[in-house]
Amino acid sequence: MLMKIGASMAPGRRLHRWLTGRGFRIAVSVGLLAFLISWIDLRGMLAELVGVRYDLVILVLVAMLTTRIVGAFRWYLLLHVHPAVSFPGVVRLTFVSDFVGYFTPGSLGIELIRLYGMAKTTGDGALSAASMLVERAIGLCTLVLLVLLGIGFHPPGLPPGIGPLAWLGLALLVAGTALLMTQPARRLTLYLLASAKLRRVHSAAEKVYFALDHYRRRPGLLVAAFATGVLFQLLRCAETAIGAAALGFHLPFELFTVIVPVVILITLLPISIAGLGVREVGFVYLFGLAGMPAEIALALSLLTRLLNLLMALPGAWFYIRHGVVASSR
Repeated sequence: MLMKIGASMAPGRRLHRWLTGRGFRIAVSVGLLAFLISWIDLRGMLAELVGVRYDLVILVLVAMLTTRIVGAFRWYLLLHVHPAVSFPGVVRLTFVSDFVGYFTPGSLGIELIRLYGMAKTTGDGALSAASMLVERAIGLCTLVLLVLLGIGFHPPGLPPGIGPLAWLGLALLVAGTALLMTQPARRLTLYLLASAKLRRVHSAAEKVYFALDHYRRRPGLLVAAFATGVLFQLLRCAETAIGAAALGFHLPFELFTVIVPVVILITLLPISIAGLGVREVGFVYLFGLAGMPAEIALALSLLTRLLNLLMALPGAWFYIRHGVVASSR
């Protein structure tokens, strides 16, 4: 009888896992895209894509390549103290993780590939995790600061309510960073992980905290990484601004420093496949508030997505040739 009950419940459990896993994310992506297609003039959007300026498309690709190199250099700054890590290796691992990220929810796949690859390269999982925590914290802070900087210029068509949310996000980021770096918060975390069942997690947390202290003792390194992070985010905004110009639509650059980071932050949520659908709705809604027609906004999102995928394709070749490592080989 128990076996029959278990067998009858198994399909329900499988359905639950499907709904809360990949199937749910695929449904979100398809549903959002279907929603956009249902009321946007697809012929008009295709006409915008066909009439794109190819010289500016090439410039977008150059900007995307530069963005990846700058992003890799930011991470390399945090890791170059380890002799096994090389800058070309970090660039390769960046391309590999970006390629994998197109088939995973949110940015989860990117982070896991980078963590695995760097841990494999250095043999030090704690250092790899700490470098990624610092890099992610810098990345999120620079995104929020760009939003606040753009709002300070008071560009026309500014989406309402973004300012207070940006300040709230910055406050949460500062609080989260403080929790990672302050001794009382660390002691509390380690105390909560003190049970025998969590011994391995407790040990891993201690090692990560120890690695984080390396960065706390080097403020100059953090400042350099932060400055590189600002350049990285500005380049991401420039990619979209040039893409809009390629489609024949121009907006003040300050608007891109507000809207693009907000869309990036939204797509970090693991509710879709590589942000598909979420990003497109974000572009149509937020750029629509700034006066961009929905057809152009959707074309802009799809154009930059396609170019980003094209730029990520070398990651497949790097994976075949070198695997998932960041060494000099």
